Amino acid sequence: MARGAPKQSERGAALVVVAILLVALLGLGAVFLRLQTADTRSTGIVRDRREALFCAEAGLAHARRVVGLWGATGLWDNVLSETTDDDPPNYPIEGDLDGDGLADYRVVVADNGEGDGDPTRDTDLRLFLVSSCIRPRATPETVKELVVFEGSPNAYRWQGSAGAWGTNNRN
Repeated sequence: MARGAPKQSERGAALVVVAILLVALLGLGAVFLRLQTADTRSTGIVRDRREALFCAEAGLAHARRVVGLWGATGLWDNVLSETTDDDPPNYPIEGDLDGDGLADYRVVVADNGEGDGDPTRDTDLRLFLVSSCIRPRATPETVKELVVFEGSPNAYRWQGSAGAWGTNNRN
């Protein structure tokens, strides 16, 4: 045997080492691919939830004006009643944000449970607006807000989760 020639028992050792390294690198690549896919999916979920939240909040913004008019005309109890015969024609309040002709949000009115035991009648001029994003393929999101009527169509206060425009002023 020549001095630099491999021994019979060492033949193929380099091939085995390369195969092991190749399998390890493929496994590592698969793990990184899986992590990237999961990260992309979670980013999409967060984006969809945020979009649905904005959709539901747009419903609240629209409903505040409508419900203020209902308070001025005495329609709050009609909306709360168990029958739909006396509901205003635009109830539940729906709106199309993207112009596709389909409703993107729906807002309903619920009594705040002021203690009179009757959820079909309002006695304290306070109601909950419950807005849901109903956009097809959207992540479901619902926002609930207390509205207080104070006498005229534009005289009402609302309580957002962080107060008006994030001021933490909880009327």
